[in-house]
Amino acid sequence: MEANAQKTAILVSHTHWDRAWYLTFPTFRFHLVRLVDRLLELLETRAEFHSFTLDGQTILLDDYLQIRPENRPRLEALIRSGRLICGPWYVSPDLFLISPESVIRNLQTGARIAESFGGSMQEGYVPDPFGHFAQLPQVLNGFGMRSFLFMRGLSAEDKSRAGSIFLWRSPDGSDVLTTYLADGYFNAGSLGYPSVYGRHEGLCADLDLARTQIRSTIDKFASLQKERTFLLNNGFDHMPEQADIPDLLRDLDGTLDGLELRHGTFSEYMDAIRAEDRPKETVEGDLLGNVDQPILLSVYSTRVYLKQLNHRAQSLLERIVEPMDVFASTLPVRKDTGVFLDAAWKQLMENHPHDDICGCSHDGVHQDNEARFRQVTDTAEAVLVEALEAMRLSGLVPPPSTSPRQTELIAFNPHPWPVATRLRARVLLPEGDDESVSVFDASGAPLPTRIDAIHPRVLRNHYLEQTWGRAFDLTFDAILPPLGYQLFHVAPSTTTSPALPAAPASSPLAALRDSLFLHYEHDLGDTYSFGPDPSGVQFRSNGEAIIVPRRPKSAELVRMPIRWTSDIHHDSLHLNLAYRNEAENGRMRLAIPLPTLPESFVADAHFRLAERHCVVSDTPESDPERYTGYPGEFEYPTQHFKDFLLVPFGDRTLRVSAHGLHEAELTLIDDVPVLAITLHRAVGELSVGGGRIRRVQAGPQIPTPGAQCLRELEFELHLGFEAEPDDRAARRAVQESHPVWVRELPYLPHVPYGDTVPRSSSMLEITHPSIALSAFKLDEATGDRILRVFNLSSETIRSAIRIQTESGTVCETDLREAWTPSTARTFTGNEIAVELGPHKIQTLRIRP
Repeated sequence: MEANAQKTAILVSHTHWDRAWYLTFPTFRFHLVRLVDRLLELLETRAEFHSFTLDGQTILLDDYLQIRPENRPRLEALIRSGRLICGPWYVSPDLFLISPESVIRNLQTGARIAESFGGSMQEGYVPDPFGHFAQLPQVLNGFGMRSFLFMRGLSAEDKSRAGSIFLWRSPDGSDVLTTYLADGYFNAGSLGYPSVYGRHEGLCADLDLARTQIRSTIDKFASLQKERTFLLNNGFDHMPEQADIPDLLRDLDGTLDGLELRHGTFSEYMDAIRAEDRPKETVEGDLLGNVDQPILLSVYSTRVYLKQLNHRAQSLLERIVEPMDVFASTLPVRKDTGVFLDAAWKQLMENHPHDDICGCSHDGVHQDNEARFRQVTDTAEAVLVEALEAMRLSGLVPPPSTSPRQTELIAFNPHPWPVATRLRARVLLPEGDDESVSVFDASGAPLPTRIDAIHPRVLRNHYLEQTWGRAFDLTFDAILPPLGYQLFHVAPSTTTSPALPAAPASSPLAALRDSLFLHYEHDLGDTYSFGPDPSGVQFRSNGEAIIVPRRPKSAELVRMPIRWTSDIHHDSLHLNLAYRNEAENGRMRLAIPLPTLPESFVADAHFRLAERHCVVSDTPESDPERYTGYPGEFEYPTQHFKDFLLVPFGDRTLRVSAHGLHEAELTLIDDVPVLAITLHRAVGELSVGGGRIRRVQAGPQIPTPGAQCLRELEFELHLGFEAEPDDRAARRAVQESHPVWVRELPYLPHVPYGDTVPRSSSMLEITHPSIALSAFKLDEATGDRILRVFNLSSETIRSAIRIQTESGTVCETDLREAWTPSTARTFTGNEIAVELGPHKIQTLRIRP
């Protein structure tokens, strides 16, 4: 940096507002309302107070207006004038534990709300989440954003090479001008006060202390950036506005060796950096480093039940409800659903802030999360049931043969390719004492079926229905059309159904199943970080139970029965295991033995497949200097995967899919190389210091007995072998992580069959294995379909997508999804030609 060049520091007044964390949402909202009340008065009466930023998340506006609805016009006036800054997010999410489509919906909702108030910040500001995925620059570009500001995630290597201002580039080549907040989003918090955090009532800012604080901050920037413009962040977690900032800046200006001080916004700061137009280094890949702030990656397995509920809710909305809603929109009998889906998405996103979905909050926060997840899935299923009723009311074609006591199942395939699958469902035949049933496909052919259980007297209780009958738990094999459905007719039977094919006794999957074992060890950590026990005590079992200490250093042992069930079908091992956790402060993992210990595996990541390398973590003994410094955190040997991972296994590839599990490690257990999938972590404190992975505190040390997960836990995984770890393997894996949805048709005894709605139909087919589906949904206002796909490969792909619509117009659009006339073209013959560059995310708007 030129010694005598003019330097400018732009100070941004803000607050970082976790809606719920160490206190519950109602408590924090109480303080939020008081804060915004004061902000309205401050900004309306003091023109010299330039602006205030509401943490980049628009949900704070909703939270405030639930209490003060009469103040919306005041908020709109200040937002429109640029004095109160909101957006671009709806909530500030954890970016790895939610689906990539959820990230897009978050930004769409945030933009829509912010624009309704008068304008949105156009900077990708996410100060506190625990890392950032590699494709985020492409996502931000898709919303017209060209800049990014973050705190956690830079590695020591990238910091040394690129400094604090660089270009962060996605695999497709998209980039954003990025500012790394090396000193945090609080480097000028509580300016002039003795501490950045806490209650300062009764104190006045000290001008000399403020001058010292600014000089210290600017000095730290000197080795990190060439630019002459610096960012001062005047805020911290839940901290109130600092109303005396204009006076402080006026008194300080001209006293800091020629440094000009300005009160401004993140946008003004980024504009100033662009105007300097200095060369930038480029950083690529996930941002998961911890050079200056702890990255806290054990949150992938904290309160695992939240991750499982989230997986179910996201999968239901994205992959079942929205495509079914597209189909229902073509039926003669159909009602609007958009308002319900919007409400479900917003409620789901209320569980996506990093302190919520990560499981690192007060127990009451996560009790609220569970209630929201239930409400989201209830809403989604109500929308689905109405779509099924619309099929019946619109004239569903009858089965080839009927029975007076029949029932019907529908199975929906959420994947845009045909799926051969093994389905499990419960059906109810009203009254009667039948001992057997048969299942017939849409053409009337009997299907291989197994009756798993019969329940002689069961009440089916749905809306305006109470039906007593005999229930049958069935397993049967079927082939389903691409992104479509098939109806199955179930009727009493006096003959034996075709048997389900049995797995060969010599199946390699059977041998793999028999080698699996559970591994348990103590966890002395907290909700953020696993805490290895220095004693190294561990336990294992591949039998009916595992016996472990009730808690570390306890002589009392608990016996936890393990319920294992498995099924091998279509070269896939379906594994279900369940137990009631009775032990505190421990980690349970499923260990999958490997022939050798690989150096890496391929993980399902956000809009890509990512290679995760084996990490051997340091210890306080091996690297005492790093441990005693700040942040005092080592590398985490566990790695993230979204839905599945692919692991070298001799001359083959092992495919592992899971439902809501996100943490894996390549390691040795008793000198056996294994892939260890974390099932649960049990801890009892929000944050503790002095762990062997992380020394510093990451939050307040408060009890979190709910994080001990002393409850029934159940896990579903799928394992299989592939010849190559290619995109076809990814297809097999994702269809196992997001299985076919099966349900009985609603009970409408007086509605006749018709000839309008077929018993099997496909809405969308993507034949190229490298093209993955992210969304297929309806724009209810226009009737347009929104199709979002992405390219898993590093090659340009030209292909055709088959769609149920015979002809129409299609345009390429961005993630804001507006109709774009300049790219519009017609299509016929049910096919839309696409061209996707390497790792490209592409959104199409289809107008029938």
